[in-house]
Amino acid sequence: MKKLLMLCLSLCLVGCSATQKPESSSSDAVTLHITVINEVEDETLFDDDLTVEKEVSTLSDFLEEADSLEVVMEEGEYGKTILSICGVATEDWNKGPWWLFESDTNQACVEAGMCPAASELTIEDGDSFTFTYTDTF
Repeated sequence: MKKLLMLCLSLCLVGCSATQKPESSSSDAVTLHITVINEVEDETLFDDDLTVEKEVSTLSDFLEEADSLEVVMEEGEYGKTILSICGVATEDWNKGPWWLFESDTNQACVEAGMCPAASELTIEDGDSFTFTYTDTF
């Protein structure tokens, strides 16, 4: 009886330990490849991987924490709108130029054929985004 009890206890312990999930090795850091192009002046303002050391889930969250990009956004009817990146700002919303962005790696952007508003766009570590200051759509 003692052996049977020990066997049951052993099986229970093995079963419990086998179903436990290993500790997560993920961190609160997110790295994106960011390219910032001023098409009006024909210059690349930024083209590198950028890491935010906080837990962020949307593109606007990431941009708000990425101090080196100096992003200024405004809450609008359809989500957050990018007003300025790297000191380059939209002066006239009726005439442009404006900041647009795209991604060929973010799943939501690829599936929709375009990216939703930055405040609605969920990001994944390793995504790549190109921000273009342009007067054409």
